[in-house]
Amino acid sequence: ENSGPPDPLPRDALRSPTVQRFLEHFYATAGEQRRVDVLRQLSQCLTATGAILEGSERVRAADVDHLDEICSIVMHDPPNDPNLAIRFVLLKLRTTYTETLSARHRGAVPLRRVPSPANGPTRLNSVMAARA
Repeated sequence: ENSGPPDPLPRDALRSPTVQRFLEHFYATAGEQRRVDVLRQLSQCLTATGAILEGSERVRAADVDHLDEICSIVMHDPPNDPNLAIRFVLLKLRTTYTETLSARHRGAVPLRRVPSPANGPTRLNSVMAARA
């Protein structure tokens, strides 16, 4: 067992209004320790190591917006047992992380079109020079 102090929580999750609404929606009547545990799991999703889903499998959110989006999805289509809401978030993060991260990268670095000479083939050198 870990007898040391808990790791500090990433502040991004703590500041997120969506995460706060998620906690209130599903865990308002839960004990203080359960709310802290759920918040810790949500916060860990924003770290490099991620949150434990099951066994040694960890899941991550691409960013705070991704975590907010998944929390919103679970709030709009909630589980029958509110205590399982965090598990639904973690499962949804597992299936959306790679796709979301890829979409963020595509949006962050737009590719520029290189006009081809007289509608002919484009030379690789001109494409590489345009991307530099």
